[in-house]
Amino acid sequence: MLCNANNKNYPNEKLTNAIPLGSRFMLSLPVIGLHFRLWGLQSVDPKNLKRLMKREKTLSLVPGGY
Repeated sequence: MLCNANNKNYPNEKLTNAIPLGSRFMLSLPVIGLHFRLWGLQSVDPKNLKRLMKREKTLSLVPGGY
């Protein structure tokens, strides 16, 4: 998503296949939340994070919050 995470010009870069994770609040916003989902953003809640880590996926965290 961000930081050339899905840039096909750099296929060996670790972030090329990274799964972006963000807050559930970002995903629940009316319009932009849909865009985040279409870009592949997933929730960073503990259940999803543990599931992805067990599958040894490359993760990237989208900073935010207060």
